[in-house]
Amino acid sequence: MAIGIGITEKGDEITETKNNLINEGVREMALLGKMRGAQEETFLGPAGQGDLEISSSLRSRNYSYGKALVEKGIAQVSKELKEKGTTVEGFHTAWAVQKLAEKYGLKLPLLEKAYRIIYES
Repeated sequence: MAIGIGITEKGDEITETKNNLINEGVREMALLGKMRGAQEETFLGPAGQGDLEISSSLRSRNYSYGKALVEKGIAQVSKELKEKGTTVEGFHTAWAVQKLAEKYGLKLPLLEKAYRIIYES
């Protein structure tokens, strides 16, 4: 989710757009979580929304990765990450969650857009 928010943001400030994307991200996480037996309330607190809010700042590798994809393109960003030996957890998570969404027939538009940019661009 933070990668997708990073892709769409022009700055690090809290904006109405960022708040809306965080809310959509929490909705999508809760929807998938409920399909796997989790309680929706879990995603509305620190473990869900709180984590996504923190992960949607320049201090987050996932958010920074999303911003860098827009600014530099996937080839350059991938090269830089490899040279630095940096891991972006959301890169692999986006793939796994997209496959789960497909398996359960869930529509997760924010995740799907991030997945397509990362894996199909």
